[in-house]
Amino acid sequence: TFVAPETRSRAAIPRLVEGEALVPLSADDSGSGIPDGLSRPARVMIVGDSTAFATGEGMVQWSAEHRDVMRITPAAGVGCGLNGTGMLPDDEYRGVCDDLRRGIVEHVANLRVDAVVAMVTFRDMEDRMWNPAEGVLTPTDDAFRQHLLDGYEVLTSQLLAAGVTRVIWVIPPTPSLPPVGDLLA
Repeated sequence: TFVAPETRSRAAIPRLVEGEALVPLSADDSGSGIPDGLSRPARVMIVGDSTAFATGEGMVQWSAEHRDVMRITPAAGVGCGLNGTGMLPDDEYRGVCDDLRRGIVEHVANLRVDAVVAMVTFRDMEDRMWNPAEGVLTPTDDAFRQHLLDGYEVLTSQLLAAGVTRVIWVIPPTPSLPPVGDLLA
């Protein structure tokens, strides 16, 4: 997907001028958690791996046409999961992804984001080791799932502490790929 720089800048969350107040989103009287009428465009950031990147590109295009409803700034990267804990056997993206995850929290605070949409597929489902006593764990291990959830909880807490009011974890469709390469094992 290619999004023109003009489209990206049109859809992006604008930075506030120093001292400028951000009008809160209007309250929801129905109890559903979704505002009835927005008093301003919602500020949304989508984070995660290549799936989030592709989804974010589509959201950028939509947002550029609906600027009165939503402004979006993607912060996703190919090969970047959202669980920064543990060690992957082959982690060529570690430095880039660690920088991306740190940048997400900083951008949330600087842009005063209302909601973060978090989405990741394969990258967080790779075998990894959290400590030598456990050894390498696979996604089917109960300990793996707990470590994964713990890592997601850390990121969620950081985002909330940075000022976001909603963190939305999306479970993307499960890809149905023929087993190739590392997936053969």
